[in-house]
Amino acid sequence: MMVATQIWKALLPVAFLASNAGAELCAGGEWDVIVVGSGPAGIVTADRMSEAGKKTLLLEQGGPSYYVTGGRARPDWLNDTELSRVDVPGLYKSIFSMPGKGLTCASDVVNAFQGCTVGGNTAINAGLFFQPPASDWDRYFPRGWKNKDMQSAIEKVRATQPSTDNNSQDGKRYLQSGYDAARQWLVDGAGYAEVGLNDGPQNHTKSKVFGHPIWNYEGGQRSGPVKTYLQTALKRPNFSFQTGTKVLRVRRDGDVANGVDVETTSARAPYSICIKEGGTVISSAGALLSPQLLMWSGIGDAEVLKNLSKNGHVTQPPQDWINNTAVGNKVFDNPNTFIELQSDSIDSYVYNYSYPLPGDAELYLNNRSGPYTFASQTSAFWDYIQQGKDVVGCQGTIDSSGAMDYMKMGTITLNVYGTSGLRSFGRVNLDARGIATPASNFYSDPRDVSAIATFVHNIFKSLPSTLTPLNIAKNSTLEAIETWLKTPSKYTLGNVQHWSSSCRMGECVNTDTKVVEKPNIIMGDDFAAILAANGMNFVTTDRHDTYPYINPKNVNLQGKNVLITGASKGIGKVTAVSYAKAGASSIALGARSSLESVVKDVLEAAKSAGHPEPRIVTFNIDVTSQESVEAAAKKVSSEFDGRLDILINNAGYLSDFAAIPDSDPLEWWRSYEVNVKGTYLVTHAFWSLLLASSSKIIINVASIGAVTTAPHNSAYGTSKSAAMRFTEYINQDHGEGNEGMVAIAVHPGGVQTELGLGMPEHMHGFLVDTSELAGDTLLWLGAERREWLGGRYVSANWDLEELSAKKEEIVKRDLLKLRMTRNSDTADSPESALDRAFKKMKSSGSASHAHSSHVTNAVDDSAEDYQPSAFESEHDQGEAANSGTSMEHTRLTHRKMTNAEKEAKQRRLEGQVGFIILMRDNNKPNAYGMYSVTHAPLPWSAVARAYNEKYGVSVTPAAMEKRVRQHRTDWMAKHPAYPVKIVYAHKTRKSQAPRSKANVAKAPAHRARNIVETDVHSNRGTDRHQKCVEAIGYLDSSDRIAGWLPPDHVRNQADIRNYIDDARSVDSCLLTIEVIDSQETSLGSVAIDCEDVRRSSLVFRRLLVGMAGGQTQLYGPSVKTVQHYVHCVSSKSLTEFLDCEACDRISLIELYCFATQLEDEHVRWLVLDRWELLSDQHATVEIALEDLNLLFASTGCADPARMFWVETLCAAGLADQLLGIDGYDSALTARVQSLVANEAM
Repeated sequence: MMVATQIWKALLPVAFLASNAGAELCAGGEWDVIVVGSGPAGIVTADRMSEAGKKTLLLEQGGPSYYVTGGRARPDWLNDTELSRVDVPGLYKSIFSMPGKGLTCASDVVNAFQGCTVGGNTAINAGLFFQPPASDWDRYFPRGWKNKDMQSAIEKVRATQPSTDNNSQDGKRYLQSGYDAARQWLVDGAGYAEVGLNDGPQNHTKSKVFGHPIWNYEGGQRSGPVKTYLQTALKRPNFSFQTGTKVLRVRRDGDVANGVDVETTSARAPYSICIKEGGTVISSAGALLSPQLLMWSGIGDAEVLKNLSKNGHVTQPPQDWINNTAVGNKVFDNPNTFIELQSDSIDSYVYNYSYPLPGDAELYLNNRSGPYTFASQTSAFWDYIQQGKDVVGCQGTIDSSGAMDYMKMGTITLNVYGTSGLRSFGRVNLDARGIATPASNFYSDPRDVSAIATFVHNIFKSLPSTLTPLNIAKNSTLEAIETWLKTPSKYTLGNVQHWSSSCRMGECVNTDTKVVEKPNIIMGDDFAAILAANGMNFVTTDRHDTYPYINPKNVNLQGKNVLITGASKGIGKVTAVSYAKAGASSIALGARSSLESVVKDVLEAAKSAGHPEPRIVTFNIDVTSQESVEAAAKKVSSEFDGRLDILINNAGYLSDFAAIPDSDPLEWWRSYEVNVKGTYLVTHAFWSLLLASSSKIIINVASIGAVTTAPHNSAYGTSKSAAMRFTEYINQDHGEGNEGMVAIAVHPGGVQTELGLGMPEHMHGFLVDTSELAGDTLLWLGAERREWLGGRYVSANWDLEELSAKKEEIVKRDLLKLRMTRNSDTADSPESALDRAFKKMKSSGSASHAHSSHVTNAVDDSAEDYQPSAFESEHDQGEAANSGTSMEHTRLTHRKMTNAEKEAKQRRLEGQVGFIILMRDNNKPNAYGMYSVTHAPLPWSAVARAYNEKYGVSVTPAAMEKRVRQHRTDWMAKHPAYPVKIVYAHKTRKSQAPRSKANVAKAPAHRARNIVETDVHSNRGTDRHQKCVEAIGYLDSSDRIAGWLPPDHVRNQADIRNYIDDARSVDSCLLTIEVIDSQETSLGSVAIDCEDVRRSSLVFRRLLVGMAGGQTQLYGPSVKTVQHYVHCVSSKSLTEFLDCEACDRISLIELYCFATQLEDEHVRWLVLDRWELLSDQHATVEIALEDLNLLFASTGCADPARMFWVETLCAAGLADQLLGIDGYDSALTARVQSLVANEAM
């Protein structure tokens, strides 16, 4: 619940930027980093940037997807769950037939099938999650991006992002007949190896391997960056997420980006969002929209820019255009081929969006098990095709059913893809509107079609006799396969929509993924894994292992004395070894545990490096004890002749991760005792020894936790921040110009030490750095006096050669320190920034507040103090206070509100009122005009709970109701598309004597089909139906919207669909239903309009798709039942059916079972309504034993008809008679026994 609240908090419509923004400069505030697009690359990048301390804004033009993001699009059978259609893996294919507003991109966004929603394509695809082979990195990527360079990032992704080859929580594998057939073919016949496809490097080769698909799923549901990286980002105060925001272009001053222009659905005009000086814009909008964004920003082919300029899309003057023809060039998509296969041993399985098989739905809803826990792929396999020096990768996946013209039982689909090494490329063009339109140019290089044909031909050689291709001959020659692949059809030359490579390294961007000639515009698509790797990316190159520049062989420390605390293990131990390799003459090792093994390793390291054996002094030390530390100082002074050149304060302690109210105070304080007091005591005790040296170097081992905030890490994180400040004080008070001390704080990297592994397990994925990197970094820092690093923070993950090249910039701008400034302050010197901060606090009359505005460059001209009210959201206060810490500064200001801030505050209030209105109305529409179900208004107490949890406040229900009464009229006036009245669905029954309490039906929510206005309960029958029609405002039930009523002007324009319709159009026709007996003798036929039956029955709908003629055969019940079924599905027959006396003269049970067989929920609910009407009227109905058995044989355990009849009969006192009669279905008997037992209680 907490996660859902946090996500919802970030996804509220961004009204605070909307109403009067216009083209106002920086109306959207200033940020360190703006990330465009919340697909997987965008989410990961934004998370890592905010983790690095950057104030980060993530922008998404689409809306919610997963339930946790506010997504509520789903079929009826998921009602009353915390699931949207996106969360259920088995529903992924429905995106192709029922795209749904808000998930896929509209045609005025991009001319391709892409995800425009939170999560991007990971919210609409199958969720397959295969690790690329090492050869792909090494063959196709430049230096710095090879497999060895990527391993740490890959491990982080795999540690953060769960994956599985069996998502069913009962541990069973479902739909395995296709897998077994493919295994016999490829493993037994073609020599493929059956492996766990992501289990190890040997299986990542993708060379003749076969196995179960790997999915990005967890707990029976879809996972992905939305469920992992986005969750961590949302917990940080320096991160904001804005949906419904389309980025039009990157604003720039010459070659330097300074922000973006955006438009939102709520703003009257586009406005700008700015980045701070030195900030960055990262485009992760996808391989199609990122080139479009660059072109609209005046970067691209000059001819394209001319056309865009004519219609106003490019606003830069021609002299500022950057001609880069590589933008959008060489875009790539995997050519897709469908091969349909048939075998008698295969049980095909077709997923159903609206009406899954009852047993499968029950398995999923109750246990997160069964076929709906995974997408339709049952197996996957790979191989490479060698063509001279070139290698082409090919992939096959096998689906659970056939496709298009081949949907019969026993059919499966083999999807064949070309993956890596293809040489046919396309281009992202822009149409006349300036919208991206990709051209794939499949097989423009003939070698590509030859490679894929060879792959198909190779596996066809091993096809068993039991498996038959249906759309290509089994014995096709290589040439025939190649010709078939090149011939356009429904099964060949298909786009997988896996677009990539539209802005290639070395052409469109450099190897830092920065757009050529644009120093602060980064293309983040496909590169997010390493963009913000391991913390503060102050330099370009990210290090995770030692490297030549810091090799101990480059240093000679003969004559130097070094002391290391915490030296018995981990980083302390490897640091001692590094100093021995560099020839240090004397090494003092202090620790609480044994140092015997360290001494041995130090001596061996010195010897192997060709240095004399160092003098080693060991001592037991408790750094929190002054007596223990002073005793150690005396011993070292005696052994080292009163001189110490380098002091390394490495001893550290990690308190248990815990929320502050849940923490143990002694355990929490222990981090301060070791990390702060211990560092102070050791520095204090060895001060005189350091003064006796010419080096005077103090290295305090800090942590990235000092400059970032991890949940529940308040003890360790703040103690390391204090140690960093202590380091700065040493340099300020005793550095250059005074006693000459050089003190440096260093993050040693993420190393799997005993301390590091004490973090929560989910954080272990960040421990990817070698201990040698840490040791050699600490050696480099102590090898010589680097006054320019005095008092500053350094990370072992930074390339220190690149850091040295920034020496002048670091000193001039006084970087790599914690600072307190306003955004408008320059960083010329620490004094000027501090002077301004203190002057600011003095002028405001208080230095105790740390609130700053969302619009950060405002001046103090408001007459009203800015004091967040108790009614403001915790999220908004967090943004207003802007407490995010960066490496360069933090803010500490208190001032008046500007007019813009007042307006932003009013908009926040409107957003809060809107939240309460939506909660109170219990209104859950997918989009105005679409179908949704709302059963009752939410009680004020429940609304208050939801509001208080969301905003972290404590508001009473009475105060909340009062606030909404005050503001609802204004809110409604600003939201004309919101329903003018809410219509609720109620389940009502008359009290009926002499029924027992066992007959009180607990009808599921989706049976609530009688629609009445709030708090109005009407009788059943024609009067009830008439009230239903009046309340909904439509002539018949086929177009009704159950749940809420939009205004006429919205309703008339809305895309209103029948609630059982999947929006697939079928030409007008007649369908003939012929009833035959077991001897295939015709008993009669009934004609029905195709449109009527298509709207009602999923079975008939599937039969109609691609049906060759106007007639089919179906085994079923009597002709009379079929005739009555046809009558029921007529769009004009609802009232007639409810009043139909003939209904009682036929078996409604037989009709119900027939409708169940046809997957017709429309008729099933008509029959259920009829039964309840008869029950309310105390009518006499005869029921036959065989009818009850037919009902129980045709329906699932939780079927509402079962529950109705058993409860009705038991309530009528017939339980004993029912149990005493032979021949009843066992499930019926068990249900009766259960009811009798409950009644006895």
